[in-house]
Amino acid sequence: MLLENLQLEKSDLPLLESVDYNPHPKDYRDMRLLIVMIVMFLLSGVWVMQLVFWNLTAMGIIFSVWALLLSLILMEELKGFKRRGYALRQRDITYKKGYLFHSQTTIPFNRIQHCETSQGPLSRAFGLMTLKVFTAGGASSDLRISGLRPDEANKLKEFITEASSSYE
Repeated sequence: MLLENLQLEKSDLPLLESVDYNPHPKDYRDMRLLIVMIVMFLLSGVWVMQLVFWNLTAMGIIFSVWALLLSLILMEELKGFKRRGYALRQRDITYKKGYLFHSQTTIPFNRIQHCETSQGPLSRAFGLMTLKVFTAGGASSDLRISGLRPDEANKLKEFITEASSSYE
């Protein structure tokens, strides 16, 4: 028996860009912005401490770094939110996110060990859940999709669990 390993042409490869991604609800963006505002408020305490000591040089530097950091984070959150989404296909799930730091992860169902849903107090207040997909490749290859409605997260979990079990 002769084994063959034919080369594929680049034009024959499927494009992930042509996939329709399911977007996150706007509540997820609002929750993320609230978290950013809380963190930036806490970091502004360092700037206020410089006011107490009247260290104008340190105050200016800290404020400049704070304003730059806030601008970058807000740009990532607002522009990057539009790029967040997942796509469920016949044999895999794909998740993309990010504006400045773009990432796209595709996990074939035959690599999935198990999935679970979770919900923290802030997510519960916004009516959102997180779906975690664990793979055979370890923690670096796991997938986490936050900001899903509970019914959507549970349906995805059920579908992925069933699809991945058919490969055993």
